[in-house]
Amino acid sequence: MNYFGKAGESMESKTILLAEDEPSIARVVKTYFEHDGYNVYYASNGEEALNLFREVKFDLLVLDIMMPKIDGSLGKMENETERDALAMTI
Repeated sequence: MNYFGKAGESMESKTILLAEDEPSIARVVKTYFEHDGYNVYYASNGEEALNLFREVKFDLLVLDIMMPKIDGSLGKMENETERDALAMTI
C-alpha cells in the first residue's frame, strides 16, 4: 500500500534517499520501498548522502542520525539548498 504522494499521482516518479550505515537495516528498508515502486538511492555514510543530495532531486530523505563521516542531521543539507523534500530521521 502506498502512503506517499497525492491520490492519483504516480509514485514511480518518487525518489528516496536512504542514508543508513548498518547494511542489514538499509537492505530491509530499501527492499520495502522498492517493493512499493519507489526509486531508492542508498548512501552508507553522511558524506555519500550529502553528495547524492547535491546531485539528485529527492522527494523523501530517510536519514540515520548517527553515521560515519557526517551525521544524518539535516543542518548541512538545509544549508545547501531550499528544495522541497520531506525528511525523516531514524
